[in-house]
Amino acid sequence: MVSFSAPGGSVGPHFDSYDVFLIQGTGRRTWQVSSQHDGQFTNNSELKILKNFSSEGHCTLEKGDILYLPPHFAHHGAGDSYAFTFSVGFRAPEFTKLKVDFLDYLDSKELIEKIYTDPNIRPTKNPAKIPSKLIRDTNQILERLRWNQDDIHIFLGENLSISDDDQGKTTSKTIDWKTFRNRLNKGFYEVNPSVRMMYSRNYFFIAGRTFTFKKETVGDFRRIADSRSIGEPDSLHLETKKILFEFAKNNWILLRPAD
Repeated sequence: MVSFSAPGGSVGPHFDSYDVFLIQGTGRRTWQVSSQHDGQFTNNSELKILKNFSSEGHCTLEKGDILYLPPHFAHHGAGDSYAFTFSVGFRAPEFTKLKVDFLDYLDSKELIEKIYTDPNIRPTKNPAKIPSKLIRDTNQILERLRWNQDDIHIFLGENLSISDDDQGKTTSKTIDWKTFRNRLNKGFYEVNPSVRMMYSRNYFFIAGRTFTFKKETVGDFRRIADSRSIGEPDSLHLETKKILFEFAKNNWILLRPAD
């Protein structure tokens, strides 16, 4: 996020629930910080401004300076001049969202029917009473929701490797194998900086998708994911290069920009 402030301009004292790096662009901005535990907010404020902010220190950021703020570390910034500040946040997964996403993942496996049916239902004298058969059927259906360790690995890999840019996106770029191989061997390709790569066990995850690779390629892709670099092309297994060829079609690896 990028924020602009006029001299004296401020959002107000607040905290974020994740790690934040404040990078000063143009101008100057002074920040007051506090490790206080008082999290009361002012009334009728959608921005969740702290009611009782007590500064424990301050610093002034000039162009190029960076201030790191841990989660729930109160801060209050005010412009000393017209200024732009870049805010980079590193959010951890929220378990409430993971819970909902995991149920969606299980639903995609079609473990239970999409629609409840009861063709033999009979008229009732007590329309407000929940039928006993409905309770039994619902219990039996929900008991089918089962998962194992592989499901946890795959769910987390797909969930944590997908970004807002990946959702609903399908890209297929035309490229021939010979051209790709020549460019790859010359070191012309790099990992797309906007694509997330992760792995667990023998699973490899990229842009919310799951892959299982042969034993001879697992090491290559773990190194690529850890280093965010394709590395030395001569050290890559042929099967790895063939998979990277498919990755290039999806823009998961890109041609390096010309110098």
